[in-house]
Amino acid sequence: MRPVNGHAVCAFVDPYERVNFWSHSVPAVGLAILCALGFLHGSPSVTVYAACAATTHGMSALTHVFPESRTLEKADHIGIVATIVGTPVSAMLAHSAHGISEMPLGVWFILAGLFACAWARPFPRTSGFIGLGTGLVYYCWDVINLNLTTQILLYICGAVLFLRNSGHSRWPGLSDHHGLHYCVTIAASMHLVYLYNALHPQP
Repeated sequence: MRPVNGHAVCAFVDPYERVNFWSHSVPAVGLAILCALGFLHGSPSVTVYAACAATTHGMSALTHVFPESRTLEKADHIGIVATIVGTPVSAMLAHSAHGISEMPLGVWFILAGLFACAWARPFPRTSGFIGLGTGLVYYCWDVINLNLTTQILLYICGAVLFLRNSGHSRWPGLSDHHGLHYCVTIAASMHLVYLYNALHPQP
């Protein structure tokens, strides 16, 4: 068991883990606040997406403070599922007048498959996330634009960086895993812009 001050080292001292922690903990807090605001103002699409993205970022940040915890590691993998599902579902909600009840049955089957993938080893897990995520693209094809396409490419880029997992000798903040973190946060920010534009269409 890592001593308590060892966890503080991960968050504040370790040049590798502190980038992992802060690059996702700060966005997690912002997304959690946005989730609460979306709920208070009756915006299902913003609430759902911000909750999912906050889960992804929050679980990732905690995993890098407690890197020896297998429970948090699996929670991190499930957190990835949250954003994979939350992105297309929130996009559909932003264009729907009927809310979650209008979600196609196939989306729920894909959701179950994604949760199953979260328990697999790295390569089949990542491949499953990409494959089933592609299935979700089918269901939200009508609402895909350049913004969403760019998000998808960022997530694929992040997956490649995760599998390659090199560059640990580079300057702090420039390893492949750090690049994965940046891809996820940039894509999340872009999706918030997507939702804003969908909810406030230009005349």
